[in-house]
Amino acid sequence: MDLLKQLKILTKESNEELLSLLLEQAENTILVETNRTHVPLSLVMTQLQLAQYLYNRLDNQGEVSRSEGGISITYLTELPLNIQSSIKQARVSEVWRTCI
Repeated sequence: MDLLKQLKILTKESNEELLSLLLEQAENTILVETNRTHVPLSLVMTQLQLAQYLYNRLDNQGEVSRSEGGISITYLTELPLNIQSSIKQARVSEVWRTCI
């Protein structure tokens, strides 16, 4: 199953343009952070997780916390640790990148 279909199932979102954009943003983030030109197979699920994280943050972008009706919500200001860790493990150095 391709990433778009998986993201559609996970988010229950029908707007494929939005989901494709989120997958593209996730891919670009991974490429920049890893100094790679393509997403390695080992990070495909991380790309999906990152796209889902971005989707979940759509209505709350820029917010750090919110209180409403006695309920307080605090949002992460950084990527979740499991996503950060996966991306960091796949980084290549600039020297190595020029050789591939």
